[in-house]
Amino acid sequence: MRPDPIAKLYRGLNNKERAALAFRYLTDTNELELNRVVAAVPLKAYTGVDAEYRAWFDGFFNLACLWSIEHGKAETRYFAALAGIHLMLSAGDIDKAKTMLEANMHWESCLLALDRALGAVCAEHGIDPDAVRRLAGVKSFVPMFDDVAVDEGYQAAMQADLSRLLPARR
Repeated sequence: MRPDPIAKLYRGLNNKERAALAFRYLTDTNELELNRVVAAVPLKAYTGVDAEYRAWFDGFFNLACLWSIEHGKAETRYFAALAGIHLMLSAGDIDKAKTMLEANMHWESCLLALDRALGAVCAEHGIDPDAVRRLAGVKSFVPMFDDVAVDEGYQAAMQADLSRLLPARR
């Protein structure tokens, strides 16, 4: 069997170049090229911390990063809708202001759901949710009104996404 000529080219790259290509192929979902790049990475023997510890630590950190990103996106949309309400009211467009109010209420519901999803996953795994919030630079979400309904579908989806980042329990 002839060696793969493309894989041979990957062996000539340095680790930074291979990692950049691997990241690109990962985001392009190009599994063939990703596997070729990974196969070209030299194997080394290391002594380090326990692999299970590392998997859990990395999982907790990745969970915090995903939650931070999702929180930032939802919070940005929440404040954009809030600003939209004020702009539409000042322009005298009540219909568009109502639309912005609905959007604001939706994102408030999502922020509350996101906070509850974090709390549930953290409680299940013994993580301090405030540590995750500190990493994101935010505090626990408090809605403007007491009667905000939680977007239960979004909460369930986020709990599943956050949990998937953690190692499977044994």
